[in-house]
Amino acid sequence: IKKLWSGNFTTFKGKYYRLKKAKLYTTPKKPIKIYVAAGGPKVAELAGRHADGILIGPGGLPKVEKLFNAFEEGARKAGRKPELLERVAELLVSYDEDYEKALKSCRFWCGSMLPIFFKYDIYDPRVIEEHGKLVGDEALAEKWIIATTADEHIEAIEKYVKAGFNHVYFVSSSPDEMKFIKFYGEKVLPYFKQYSK
Repeated sequence: IKKLWSGNFTTFKGKYYRLKKAKLYTTPKKPIKIYVAAGGPKVAELAGRHADGILIGPGGLPKVEKLFNAFEEGARKAGRKPELLERVAELLVSYDEDYEKALKSCRFWCGSMLPIFFKYDIYDPRVIEEHGKLVGDEALAEKWIIATTADEHIEAIEKYVKAGFNHVYFVSSSPDEMKFIKFYGEKVLPYFKQYSK
C-alpha cells in the first residue's frame, strides 16, 4: 500500500497479493496512517513492525499488556521507536438515562458477540440473530459500556487511557444517537482534555 501511495510503478509478489507495474495516478497529498487491528500477539507484533498504530477491539483490556509487549517488540525489531506509535481502543458504548433502554439498544449486536460465527462459515443473518438471543444481559454488559451517567462512562474509558491507549473511538448503539453525541460532547469528552498533549 505504501509503495502504491508513493506514485511509483510498483511490482510486488506477496503471499496473498501480487502487483505488476501498478501505479496510482492520484496519490494522497499527505501520508495516510495505517492501523492494524490485533487480537493476538502475532498480529500485534506485525503491527509494530509495519503500521503506524495498533487497534485493539472491544473486550481487549485483559490482554492489553501482552498485545502491547508484542507490538513494542515488533517495532524495536524494525528499528522503530514504540513510543512514537499509536495505540487505539475501540469501545462499544450505549447511553440513556434509563439503563434498560440503553441495554436493549445493544441487543441488536448480540449475534456478533458469538465467536462461532467467525470460526465457521455461518453468514445467514437470521441464524446469527437467532443465536444472538442466547446472549444474556450480563455478557452484553461485560462487552459494552452501558451506563446512565457521565461518571460511569468516564470511569470505564479512563481504564483504557491508564492502560496506555492514546486514542479511543466509540461505537455507539444508544437509543438516541443525537442525545449520545450531545452527552459525550458536553459531559464525557471534556474530562479527557487533561490527557491531551
